[in-house]
Amino acid sequence: MSRNHRIVTGIGSIFLILVLLIGSVNATVLQPAFYKEVQREQQVSQRMGISEQDVENATIVALAYTKGLTDDLSYVVSKNNTSFDLYSSQDKEHMIDVHNLYVGAYNFMLFSSVLVFVCMIILIIKRKVVNIYSITKIFNQTSLYSFVFVIIITLFAFVNFNVFWTFFHKVFFRNDLWLMNPAVDALVNLFPEALFSALVFKIIFRFGTLFIGSNVMAIVYRKMSERRLAK
Repeated sequence: MSRNHRIVTGIGSIFLILVLLIGSVNATVLQPAFYKEVQREQQVSQRMGISEQDVENATIVALAYTKGLTDDLSYVVSKNNTSFDLYSSQDKEHMIDVHNLYVGAYNFMLFSSVLVFVCMIILIIKRKVVNIYSITKIFNQTSLYSFVFVIIITLFAFVNFNVFWTFFHKVFFRNDLWLMNPAVDALVNLFPEALFSALVFKIIFRFGTLFIGSNVMAIVYRKMSERRLAK
């Protein structure tokens, strides 16, 4: 395999891993059942003084807004004979940033998918000088560096999730709207830190399963190829 073909394979491998990562995030963060389960465990309803149904409905509104299915982050609840919008102005401003982050990540995943497809087309066209054995080998080599990065992130989150979560927000948000007041802002109550901790590790597990599975398949393919050649 020529140097150029190695580069194409390496680029395709990197962006395939990114597709697996962002896809894992996308498949995990928009599951209402997950939020409902953790919110019950964390007694969110009792702490906020509203019904579990209101907690569930307000969460669904937030998830719908994140995905762009609604233009308005608003959920009216009744408490002490008074009706009011559960979401504060800061909640709404921060969710604009969250929505933009989600859309940006989703679009980048689509871009990465197209790039992986283009790399595959190039390698198929050049199939006379490129073989799957070499492609899987480069994929495994590229994955090794990604694996080290994932391990570092996992250990970071496991050792001190609060510091990890603060670091995440400082990297991806250019303001301090994520610093909320539990007495005023609903988001920090609906989605406590323990919920995000469970969410992050669920994402890591899902990505890890896909990541390890794809690498094992690549290794198994090479081993089978070697056995066929040895006969």
